[in-house]
Amino acid sequence: MNLYTKIQKSMIIQMKIFNNILKNRQIFYIMQNKKIRMFQSIVNKELVEVRQQYLHIQQRKKI
Repeated sequence: MNLYTKIQKSMIIQMKIFNNILKNRQIFYIMQNKKIRMFQSIVNKELVEVRQQYLHIQQRKKI
């Protein structure tokens, strides 16, 4: 095996490692985004409930 093929093989291995790191990062960010979306939806539901309670209280005050 000459120097050129050794270098070529090591480059291929490095590219595979780099690709794996990128995939892992992408998976991590996708999971983070899912967590953020879940949290946002929970907060939105809470907000809706609080608004409804507020409106209910306001209507009772009018009566």
